[in-house]
Amino acid sequence: MKKKIFSILLSLCMVLTMIPVAAGVVWAEGTSVTIGGKTLSASTPYYHNGTGGAVGTVNNSSEGANATFDSENGTLTLDKLNLTRGNIIATGNLTIELENENTLGSPKCEGNVISVSSGNLVIEGSGSLTAENESGVSTTIYVVGNITINGGAKVTAIHAGGDAQAIHASGQGQINISGAGTEVTATHNGTGLHTDKN
Repeated sequence: MKKKIFSILLSLCMVLTMIPVAAGVVWAEGTSVTIGGKTLSASTPYYHNGTGGAVGTVNNSSEGANATFDSENGTLTLDKLNLTRGNIIATGNLTIELENENTLGSPKCEGNVISVSSGNLVIEGSGSLTAENESGVSTTIYVVGNITINGGAKVTAIHAGGDAQAIHASGQGQINISGAGTEVTATHNGTGLHTDKN
């Protein structure tokens, strides 16, 4: 009798587990973000610049923060970020809100300056972002999904050499630029400057 009850309960658990899949429900994964290898989270959502573009600190103090991560909606606000020796890596959908001038990467940066896997990237806001690297194999702004730049954001992506791109939406991803005042400039191998303005 115990075996029969256990079998029924086990079958019921399996059926309940399969219901979301059968109904086509997709469970959303949260967005995770690191800046210069430092993880931002609900308890430590603030990044503060290091000296001379070096990797800074992450803590729970908003005073003077140069990046703020809202983990509930996957939004990273950059405000005078200066990180020439590090990058931003995210998993899941990420929105970057730009305030003031922000610098990420440098001619010596050899990896993706912004990398978003398993999600889309939106860059918006009234500020600007300059992202730069020289790696022959790493794209400056690389997203496995769509890239949308809007809301008056000014984005400059510089890729100094090799076959990789300045901006790349991988797979079936698309790059969309919209909104009054939005400007995107991508430079590859020092030539082929392309600027798209709305």
